[in-house]
Amino acid sequence: MKKEHKKCLSDDYVELFPGSGLKLDRSELAAMQTMSSSMTIFARNLFRKFFDPEDVLGHSLLGRKSTSLPNHVPLPSVDSNKRDAVIGKLQIDFLFL
Repeated sequence: MKKEHKKCLSDDYVELFPGSGLKLDRSELAAMQTMSSSMTIFARNLFRKFFDPEDVLGHSLLGRKSTSLPNHVPLPSVDSNKRDAVIGKLQIDFLFL
């Protein structure tokens, strides 16, 4: 009965990127992919799903030193596990890596 229930309702989760440990409801991921007309919009939606505004405030994506502002102190990077999982998912879906 439970097996049939899982087929009817999408209450199962998929790992966003293998080995990341980040899970997303299968139907939510499918809806996000359908509603995103480009890779950029899909990337934005994934980042908004996994990062709260507080996680991003005062951080940069990679934590690297700016090439345009050589005297600027680099900001710490966002959570690398989440960041790499989102980027990995985008590479699989759009760049076929």
